[in-house]
Amino acid sequence: PKGDWGRNVNNSWQLSDLTNQLFFNFDDLKPGDYGEDTISLHVQNDAYACMALTLTGTPENVVNEPESAVPDLTVETNEGELQNYLSFLFWNDDGDNVLEEGEQPIQELSGLPGSIFTGNYLPIADSGDAPLKADSTTYIGKGWCFGVMTPTPVVPAANPNGPTPGNTGFSCDGAGDHNIAQTDGIVVDVNFYSVQSRNNARFLCSSLNEQVPE
Repeated sequence: PKGDWGRNVNNSWQLSDLTNQLFFNFDDLKPGDYGEDTISLHVQNDAYACMALTLTGTPENVVNEPESAVPDLTVETNEGELQNYLSFLFWNDDGDNVLEEGEQPIQELSGLPGSIFTGNYLPIADSGDAPLKADSTTYIGKGWCFGVMTPTPVVPAANPNGPTPGNTGFSCDGAGDHNIAQTDGIVVDVNFYSVQSRNNARFLCSSLNEQVPE
C-alpha cells in the first residue's frame, strides 16, 4: 500500500483525559490498504476498565461511476457498504504495536464493523482479573485492513523496533471487487469506563451494557 509507515500525528496525542480525540481517521482507502494503532491506558489507582465501540454511521457520501454500476447498490444517505469490507483486529499488546505469539486477540472485536462494534462494554480487566495497576501502562493493539484480514502472529524477537510493512502480525488481502464500497465511510464511537478496584471487587463490565441505548 502507498503511504508512510510510522506515527500518525493526526491520531496521536500526549497523555490526557479523553474528550473528542480521533483514534483513526483515514481518507481515500484502497483495497489492500492496512495499518495499526496502539491504545495506551493509564490509571492513577488500581482499577478495573472496560471499552465499548459503537458503529454510529455508514455514510454513502457521493456515488461515482464504478459504484453506480454495481447491481446491489443502495444509495440512501447512511447505507454505505464499506463496513462490509473493512476488517479490524484488536489484541492485548505489550506496547511494541505488533501482534506477537502469546498475545491474545480480542475475539469480540475481530471482524467486520457491523458485527463487532455493537456498543457493548467489554472487559479490559474486571472482577476475577488482576486490575490495571496504578502508574503503569496497559496497551491494546488495533489493526485494520481494507479486505480480508488474517492473524499471523510473529515471534517477539523479530520486532526490536516495532512494526514494519509486512511485519505487523496480521496479513491483509484486498483481492476482489470492492467497487460497491467506493466513496463510502464508517464512523465509530470509542468509549472507556474505569472504576477503582478497591471496594469494587464484584464489578463487571457487562453491568454497564444496560445503560447502552438501543
